[in-house]
Amino acid sequence: MDLLSHIEGNELRILIYSMSGKSIEYGEQTLFTIPFEGKEPQLARFDFADADGRSYNVASKNLELPDGFELNQNYPNPFNPSTTLSFGLPRESDWQLTIFNVNGATVRRFEGTDLAGRVEIHWDGRSDNGAEVASGVYFYRLEAGAFVATKKMMMLK
Repeated sequence: MDLLSHIEGNELRILIYSMSGKSIEYGEQTLFTIPFEGKEPQLARFDFADADGRSYNVASKNLELPDGFELNQNYPNPFNPSTTLSFGLPRESDWQLTIFNVNGATVRRFEGTDLAGRVEIHWDGRSDNGAEVASGVYFYRLEAGAFVATKKMMMLK
């Protein structure tokens, strides 16, 4: 593993990478420590990606993990042209998030496997075939293990 860091404004930015293809082992471990004096630093954001730029969702002991499966209301709602759908996984799970129109037809499908934590999906208001969807009411359903939940959202143009 290699680590690069720099300070930009009042932010410490850190990049951890490996050009040798080694991976970070799953489990609880310390990747790096940050010594500080004075006010305790706050973790504002973290992003993890593989060598191809695909995002990873990572659970951190500093972030609150969900007690159970949960599907959150999208935001913004109503939306135009995009919205964020999020859900919580209490343990590593396969999941499928499906968006339906009011007639029950599938508009867009997202699926994956993630570790325990929060997952965010950014929907650009397009169907699986890339067409822009019309204004109106849509439903999204999360299936993760035995958990199933559905919520309503609205696209306004």
